[in-house]
Amino acid sequence: MNPAEIGISVAGAVVDTLNAGVDAGAFASYWAAGFTAQRIWDTSVALEGNTTLRVDVLQSAAVEVVRETRTSWVARVPIDIAVRKQCSETDDDACDVLAKLTGKIWDYMASNLGGPRSLTGYADAVLEFPDAKQNQPPVTILNETLHTHNQFTGIIRLDYRVDAA
Repeated sequence: MNPAEIGISVAGAVVDTLNAGVDAGAFASYWAAGFTAQRIWDTSVALEGNTTLRVDVLQSAAVEVVRETRTSWVARVPIDIAVRKQCSETDDDACDVLAKLTGKIWDYMASNLGGPRSLTGYADAVLEFPDAKQNQPPVTILNETLHTHNQFTGIIRLDYRVDAA
């Protein structure tokens, strides 16, 4: 597979893994109504009037390819999961629930029996945990979208490594 195909496959596998968790009730205590994760290419569109919870998965940057040896290479795939819902900045309870759901999604993807969760349909992709030296948090809440669009936006950053030959 080429790097573009790897990126698309990893993003699709993240969607499948999240939806398997929804089906298994992994997020039920945080979001009783459930959600369906979906792949998208752009999260900059404001929800404006749409009160549906959206869990959007996108490849957040180009796939980085690094040659390991003369015959093998590694692809690093940056994936963002955006938890978005129309929500007033004065509704602390609703924002708290969405923030907890964002954290629960990180927990779900990052831990399974002592290691990161294998992706449904793409076990070759391995989650690499953030380097503390880079100061890049795995979960970010974008307060500015609450102020400008009355929209909660939580971002989970996942970096996957795929070994190739």
